[in-house]
This record gives sequence, C-alpha cells and structure tokens, in this order.
Amino acid sequence: MIHQVQVGAFQLSAIQVWDVRELPAPEFLKGVQGEHLAAVAARQPLFFSAAQALLFTLQVFVLRRAGQVILVDTGDTVNRMGNVLEWGLAALGLQPEDVNVVFLTHRDADHVGGTLNAQGQIRFPNARYVMSAQELQAFREDEKRAALFHACLAPLLDGEKLEVLDDNTEFLPGLTLIPTPGHRAGASSLRVQDGGDTALILGDTWHFAAQITRPEWSSVWDEHAEQAAQTRREILAQALEQNWVLAAPHIPFGGLGRIQEREGQREWVSCGQLFTR
Repeated sequence: MIHQVQVGAFQLSAIQVWDVRELPAPEFLKGVQGEHLAAVAARQPLFFSAAQALLFTLQVFVLRRAGQVILVDTGDTVNRMGNVLEWGLAALGLQPEDVNVVFLTHRDADHVGGTLNAQGQIRFPNARYVMSAQELQAFREDEKRAALFHACLAPLLDGEKLEVLDDNTEFLPGLTLIPTPGHRAGASSLRVQDGGDTALILGDTWHFAAQITRPEWSSVWDEHAEQAAQTRREILAQALEQNWVLAAPHIPFGGLGRIQEREGQREWVSCGQLFTR
C-alpha cells in the first residue's frame, strides 16, 4: 500500500512494508493510564483496535523532484521484510538503481537494516547515504548493536558510500538534516521545504498516534524518554502553527498527516492520498 502527498515540487510517497500490528498500550507506552487511554482512543479511533490496542506498522518514505529520488531509511532486513520495498518502488516506476540519496535517521534495525540486498550487496548502489555525525558515532560505540553496525553500516563505510552531516545541514536544495533527539540521542529527521510548503520526515520521534495527544507518553523503545517527549512537544507546536506535513514511519495508513487542535487537544489528521496506478 502506498500513500502520497505533495510538498511544493516534491512528491512524498509512503510505502508500507509491514502489516499493521496491534500492541497493548500498557506494555509499550510509559505512564499510560486506562481512563486517559480511553479518552485518546475515543478521539483518534482510527489508530486503535476495538480493544484499545495501539495500531503500529512501518513505512519507508520516498521523495521525488526533477529526477532526484531520495529514500528516507531502508526498512528492515531483507530476511525479515522480503522484497516489499522493491515492489513499492516498482509501483512508482523506480528501481533500486534510481535512488540518488538514502537518508538514515537512526541506528535501529527496522530503519538501517535494509542497506544490503539478499545477496549481501549494497541495495541502492548509485546512492550516497547520509547520516548524522552524532548518530554515526553513537552507532560505532553501541555494543548492543555491534552486529547490526558491521552488517549494515560497515559496508557503506568500506565502499565510501556514507557521508556524515552536522546538525542543521542543508545537503540538497530544500533538504535539511534536523536533530530530533530522544528516541536515540543522535536521531535526526529530514526537513523538506519547497514553494512555501514544509514537511518533516521523522525517524522514531513518534511510534503511535496516541502520542500526538499525549506527547509525554514515551514508548518503551525511547532511550531518553524526557528528551523524546520534549522533542515531540516542540515539533507539535511548530507543525500546528505552520501547517507542516509530518511523515511518521510507524503511524498506520500512510503515516502522512497534519496536526489539528480540537477542544484544546492536538490530533493527527491523515493527509496522504492512496496511490493508484
């Protein structure tokens, strides 16, 4: 399934690579209480099951403008994800060789695990890969993810395919690496600006739509929960005031949305259109 939205001259597409899953909120959100969860579920029912489980998925985002093709993260390993990403690219008329840039938001397997194909070769051979300098250094030092680093990042470094960027670097016209720390200390997002429009393509700043209304609810995967909550608050304020498009890889049904405020509470409003050939 693919959803799309226009951001100036950029076309932003979301390729769903995982089926939607149901996760029990008390196990995956810190500090959640039943009555508060019920209130959020009533406000955003599309993103909850009938039993108030959290709906969760994974999308990979593709940006296109004037022959440029930018991929944001690579999804999970080919062993776990199969060729779903290739099928999605093909539906858009693209092949892996067409990708010019791969922007890596952070060091989790479901975001950097797909850098290699099933044959162990670099999956997007004509692309330059970019990543936050701080997050790359943290990845090098992360003993828990040492195997992931050597499997997925080391080949890029060995092949001189990986470019490290400082925070707030505009590496292509209209495309800027923005620090969004919390889930991981060096996590970053991609800001897209063109023709007066702005989108922020996130890593794991949000895992669930419930965190739009309750940004203080950090997920169990956030390494720095308070910092993650503060990052969410800051983005929400800007996105609401300036009508940004947010692209969140784990929010179902495309993960493309804007923020609205209703009765003093903020909500996610999906804005992506279902892609059909």
